[in-house]
Amino acid sequence: MNKVKSIWIYSLFIFVMSIVVILTWDDYFWASSHGMAQLQNNFEGYNGRYIGNLIIMGITRSTILRVIVYTIVNVSIAVIISKLLEDKVKMQYIIFILLTIPIGIFKQTYGWFSGFANYNVSSLFILTIIFLTYKIKFKWYMPLIVFFLALSSQFFAENVSIVNIIVSILIILISLFKDRKKIFTATGWLAGALIGSWIMFQNAAYHSESDRGLTNIFFSEIYKHVLQDWSELVVKNNVVLIVLFSIVIYFLLEQRKIIGSYLLLFNTYIILREYLNITYWKEPLYMLVVELVMIFIFFAILIYVGFKVLKDLDRELYFVTLITGIMMVGPFVIVTPFGPRNILLTYLLLSVSLGILFTKLNLNDFTLTDNLFKKMIVVLSLIIVSLYSINFFEDYRRIEKIKIADKNNQKVVEIKKLPFPFLGQVVDGIFPGDREVEFKEYYDISDNIEIKVVERTLPLPWKQTNY
Repeated sequence: MNKVKSIWIYSLFIFVMSIVVILTWDDYFWASSHGMAQLQNNFEGYNGRYIGNLIIMGITRSTILRVIVYTIVNVSIAVIISKLLEDKVKMQYIIFILLTIPIGIFKQTYGWFSGFANYNVSSLFILTIIFLTYKIKFKWYMPLIVFFLALSSQFFAENVSIVNIIVSILIILISLFKDRKKIFTATGWLAGALIGSWIMFQNAAYHSESDRGLTNIFFSEIYKHVLQDWSELVVKNNVVLIVLFSIVIYFLLEQRKIIGSYLLLFNTYIILREYLNITYWKEPLYMLVVELVMIFIFFAILIYVGFKVLKDLDRELYFVTLITGIMMVGPFVIVTPFGPRNILLTYLLLSVSLGILFTKLNLNDFTLTDNLFKKMIVVLSLIIVSLYSINFFEDYRRIEKIKIADKNNQKVVEIKKLPFPFLGQVVDGIFPGDREVEFKEYYDISDNIEIKVVERTLPLPWKQTNY
């Protein structure tokens, strides 16, 4: 085990995932004639995610391309995070963070190709831009490379397009007082972001009454989102990240009694909240307010530690990734609705912030845990792959059942829901009005047969005599 590099373990995991993750929901749309019709119309009136749309159209039509793109992008995310941390954090720790991404985020990015095409790929672009800006010695051509990366990164997700502009301006302002050479690179970032954003938002979809239109923006709703879905998705669901931040902060501070006590209280509450399945849907307003105050105190601690422990470039990169991570989901406090997939880049940027703090610990204390973490990522990888493989096998069985029923000219066929629907985005969404037409087209099933998706039953039903 010691001789096997963690990145190779993760690469194998991602490669297998690219095979066993099934097509679902919007994937069928992009793989069908409906997706091709959108391409022929230049996606006008649909969205401005031009590159993301092209990627999903490609990977839903070619298994080989899907395996290649999915593997390269997701492995590259792990590598670029390591490079941002100057290889000071061992790869097994980075991979552990990636494998413990909350399932709500994981299922809509790593577990759903349409989400992957927009959110994982754009995350890689942004992380690469930050790496080139902060970790590569300035060369005359660097602003040009960053310009094209920034331009390309604008055609995946609306929040990225907006925040790219804000962050690049922030870095320009910081560079005026720090390292003026970064101004040129950041200016390339800003120029690419501005042009790309202008092109994206020229799409008619953002000027219509659709769910992407500007009419969907409500500034009066900010406090509702901050109290409810925003704080839930960004903070309360990220239990592992919060716990790790707290542990690192505790060991970094010399005077830790008060902050340590609060972190213990905060972590205990967040863990119990998750364990008891408490969500904002169930909580009274005053409870949500108290939780938000607790979150603000936690972020205040993160800011305090950044000033207390870090210096120079480490401090600057820490605050850039921390602030950018929070801002990346900022646009969604005025938009309804948004989902966990929008949080992936925030999670990755906060992970980089955590990694920067981690490098300031006495890493000799962690040598005994290196091999343990490598074993943990093997176990986690096997469990995740096993669950996705079961869904893959059961999905194959039900597709074959539909094809046989169609061949036998049956009018109706019943199929069971998949065992683990939480692993993907609407994995059972193949009923009338919800991608059934595209599903049938993709698998060459006639329109005459009706597909009924029914609940799963006990694998070994027992006799029930009293109710």
